[in-house]
Amino acid sequence: MSGRPTVLVAEPDPAVSRTVAALLRRRGYAVEHTTTAAEAERRLRESLPDLLVVEFLLPGGSGVRVAELAKALSDDRLPVVVLSALTAGVHHEFAWAAGADEVLAKPFRASALLSAADALCPVPLVAARFAEAG
Repeated sequence: MSGRPTVLVAEPDPAVSRTVAALLRRRGYAVEHTTTAAEAERRLRESLPDLLVVEFLLPGGSGVRVAELAKALSDDRLPVVVLSALTAGVHHEFAWAAGADEVLAKPFRASALLSAADALCPVPLVAARFAEAG
């Protein structure tokens, strides 16, 4: 066990997924990746991560529904960041209503993602030092 918090990233766009994963890994998080709603739901049912980063629209379903499942399975304890290229306020309100702890509009700044991750699921000092050394 590395002591590093695990982040499940549910993002269908390979470029966004690689960027998010690289940023989080450099910060000290262990990152798992899914590309569809069904795969994200299966992973959540198998083992809850420490943080969920999910795209609003996923192939085969809604990222917001995945967020709702994460909240239900964790008794509302699992922090959720929803990413969305849909910038209308109603989409963000829908994500907030589903239990999102943070909603980031695409394109988002790396600092915004990292600030959200740090606030919702801080990396222990030991893991952060491991990430800096690696």
